[in-house]
Amino acid sequence: MKFVTFEIATDQGTYVEDIAQLAIFLWGVNKNFQFVKELLELLHMKEGIGADQIFCQIVTLINKFDLRLEKLVGFVRNGAPAMSGKNKGAAATLKK
Repeated sequence: MKFVTFEIATDQGTYVEDIAQLAIFLWGVNKNFQFVKELLELLHMKEGIGADQIFCQIVTLINKFDLRLEKLVGFVRNGAPAMSGKNKGAAATLKK
């Protein structure tokens, strides 16, 4: 996938059985100004989801799909602390 710019969107939740679920989406614009929106991965994580795990999964997918980090223009997430924590959330870690 080659994009002029892209955003990563994440959403997390927990099943009734206490299995955490992390969905990672890509929103991108290619050189023809076509908008692409895809589910990159849906993960089930038995140990729960923390900021470090979210960050690692995002970096893994960026590498897997040969995306260039400098073209990342946005990170959309729900309000969970692991996603949006000011100092240690996945969003703060991506900014570094």
